[in-house]
Amino acid sequence: MCLTGGFLRAAMKPFEIGHWIAIDDMTGEVMSINALGTVIQEIDTETKTYQFTGRTIEIPNSRFLTASIKNLNFFKNYFAVSIIIYIKYNIS
Repeated sequence: MCLTGGFLRAAMKPFEIGHWIAIDDMTGEVMSINALGTVIQEIDTETKTYQFTGRTIEIPNSRFLTASIKNLNFFKNYFAVSIIIYIKYNIS
């Protein structure tokens, strides 16, 4: 099943290295793709911070035959910026 899933993934190309994907309850950035599986670096989506957790997940290609894959790559194009501006004023 892993080889069949690998052929399916290679033919359809639903994601590439660097894309953010979600499959089942796992979300992460694709780090490597090989003949038997895909390695993703986990991203924290529960708290909506989208920060890396430091864990890697090996997804066997057989999962691509039975589960749907969400390509979340558009999330990478956005980031939050906090700016603090101090203003000095005189109180009379």
